[in-house]
Parts: sequence; structure tokens; C-alpha cells
Amino acid sequence: IIGQICIKRISGKIFEIKNISILPEYQNKGYGAKLIKFIFEMYKKKASVMIVGTGETKKSLKFYQSLGFKPVKRIKDYFLNNYDHEIHEDNIKLKDMIYLKKIL
Repeated sequence: IIGQICIKRISGKIFEIKNISILPEYQNKGYGAKLIKFIFEMYKKKASVMIVGTGETKKSLKFYQSLGFKPVKRIKDYFLNNYDHEIHEDNIKLKDMIYLKKIL
């Protein structure tokens, strides 16, 4: 196992990627994209929309947008209000949660 993904039904045909992770030594080699594309294929009959929330970093946003996700919503100060410690990604302190969606 080099990675994992967790999907949750939000309502009807709307599903959310709650978590995706790839072991550090396998990152930036296309495995995350392959995993998400696999999920698109697996859920194509039961889902019409896939959403994902992520921190506001260029790397994360570029990754999801390259897979066809479009930004739809911002939750201001999400990471500040929902964690008892600072969350950092790519040396950036996360504040807002950015939600993106893809029509399948």
C-alpha cells in the first residue's frame, strides 16, 4: 500500500473526497492523480458530483484543478477554528478551506 483515499456520500449523488494521502517517497509521481481517476471511474454510476476541501496552497489547488475540479466555496478561518494546533502544508500556515467540485 502506497496511499489511501476516503470517500463519503454527502447526499444523493454527491460524494466528497474526505482524505487522500500518498506515502512521501511516492508523491509527485502521479499516484494521487491515478487514485482519484480510479475513484471517478468507480463512482461514475452512483455519483454526479465529487467535491473536495483543501487548504489554500498553489500545489493543492493546481493538483485538483488539473483533474477537472473547479473552486466553488471558501470557509474562512476553517483550519484556525477547527484544530487545536497550526496546520502547515508546503511551509504555508493554512487558514481557509477551499472547496472544489467536479461534475462527473
